Amino acid sequence: MWAGREASDRIVGYYSYLFTFPSHRIMIAAISALSTMGCTLAFTLAWGPASAVRGLLYGLLGLTAPLLASDLFATALFRDDVFLTQRRLTILSYASCFVYVAMALLSSLALVFTGGDGLIARGILFAVAVNAFLRHITISVFSTRGLKRNLATAFMQPALCLAAGIVLLPVPSVRIPVLGMIGIAIVIGGGQLMLWVMGRWEGAHSGLRIMPLFRAFVLAWAEEVNGPLEDQIARVGEERDLSVDSLIYRDVTGGCRAAMIVPYIHPGPFRNVGSSAMPEVLSRRFGKELGCEVLVPHGVSTHERDLAHSGESERVTEAITSSLASGRSSDLASPVVRVEREGAQASCQLFGDAGLITLTLSPKSCDDLPEELSNRIMEAASEMGVTAVVVDSHNSLLQEDLLNDSDVDNLYRAAVEAISRAREAPRRAFSVGAARVVPKEWGLDDGMGPCGIAALAVRFEGGQTFAYVVLDGNNMRSGLREPIVDALKARGIGDAEVLTSDTHVVNAIGATSRGYYTIGERTEEERLIEYVVEAVETAISRLGRCSCSHSRTVVEGLTVLGTEGLRFLGDVLESAFDLFRRTALAVVPASLLLAATAVFLL
Repeated sequence: MWAGREASDRIVGYYSYLFTFPSHRIMIAAISALSTMGCTLAFTLAWGPASAVRGLLYGLLGLTAPLLASDLFATALFRDDVFLTQRRLTILSYASCFVYVAMALLSSLALVFTGGDGLIARGILFAVAVNAFLRHITISVFSTRGLKRNLATAFMQPALCLAAGIVLLPVPSVRIPVLGMIGIAIVIGGGQLMLWVMGRWEGAHSGLRIMPLFRAFVLAWAEEVNGPLEDQIARVGEERDLSVDSLIYRDVTGGCRAAMIVPYIHPGPFRNVGSSAMPEVLSRRFGKELGCEVLVPHGVSTHERDLAHSGESERVTEAITSSLASGRSSDLASPVVRVEREGAQASCQLFGDAGLITLTLSPKSCDDLPEELSNRIMEAASEMGVTAVVVDSHNSLLQEDLLNDSDVDNLYRAAVEAISRAREAPRRAFSVGAARVVPKEWGLDDGMGPCGIAALAVRFEGGQTFAYVVLDGNNMRSGLREPIVDALKARGIGDAEVLTSDTHVVNAIGATSRGYYTIGERTEEERLIEYVVEAVETAISRLGRCSCSHSRTVVEGLTVLGTEGLRFLGDVLESAFDLFRRTALAVVPASLLLAATAVFLL
């Protein structure tokens, strides 16, 4: 099993803490509706139907107007800010609105049962304190625009709501606003204490601090601003020499008919950070350069091989370009040989002395295969005079990765036997065709990457046609591969394998427990199969006699996350989150209790 798997699982577990909000317009409408209806109901409960109009006016002038006006003010102050956009500032007001309305309703109910004078005013003032705390924490964490702008943005809204409450609410004594301001001071002090504790946390590696790391992560996740997070990853990464295999299929005129590029570089960690977009980068770059469809399946690799900087993808493409002409060409191929060992399946097809090998455990759930497996297969193949191009089909995933050591051993045994049998099979001329379909109805939030569905059809002379189908996604729903293969066989195609690119541009798009959707979770199965069949049949219609050249490119000195970097980031998240949880449990309840005591009991 690969060494950093446990750390990777720990990091992925934090995706469950991500969440989303409605659109900007919906939040503005909700603020207006909740404020007016909530305050109308609160006033009616407290003082009867005759006070409904007063409640409506307070909802409009005491809550809606201050909330939205302060958002306009904050937007003007942060017009050049990458993260604190108008929508995100409105998110703060949207959350604040729920707190204000909840406190107004609870206070009105308390007034009904106790008759306590000034309870609604006290409740609103306590809500002002709570929201001052939330805004202070949020603005301080995400803003780098200077103390004055941060303070103005954090406290303008609470100040407006405080002033509106004093003017528009029945306040029986000047003592109540004073107590409200004391409560605000208490929770702000608590928030400042939390920020001080978190700001002092420092990782054992390269002086890594949690606040810049967290800010960098959120910027990459929410705004696709990659630089800060990539700089943080590079500080804990390591240098590795990584390889890429290329199979180029040329017709009798020398023109390129299709290509398959298999990088042993993991497309991660998410969105456009690091090498997440590697499949798209390679497919588009070499598709344009070679003038043909370029398929990029998932070469055996794990998150330990995530590139630290997306800019290093250019180094990879340049290195591949320089080595394409060096490959040995052959116009003979073997048929595809399949071998299964206790649920582990491997296929092998030889083009000259290059063996294209696919590995799958489908329908068993499995995510990334360990790189040790491909190393063992390549060594065994080399002893048989074959250069192995090893593809992790990456085509069956449930909620959990169930891969175990016996699965890895079975895949190895199946692959070695497939290579051996392919060597003994007859070699004949072959034809190749390729095609691509990009479904318009599915996008990144459905788990479908920009390269869509690509198909490579290989017809062995006098034999069957085999289809390699590459879906641009991060794995597939378990059980989907089999009906796709069955549908292709029903169309007269001899056999097929369904692969995914493992693109991570689909990761961290929405709030899911895994952080992304696999192919098939939100892509309707019947329609997906239709697209696959279309791509394969188009590829078959383009079949032409070909030769194949193979080249292996070794790119030296790439900075990757590495085993220790992956473990360290997992440790950072765990220890920092634990510190945040312990600090919050100690500070937040105490601050709120003290503030509530000051506002309601003094």
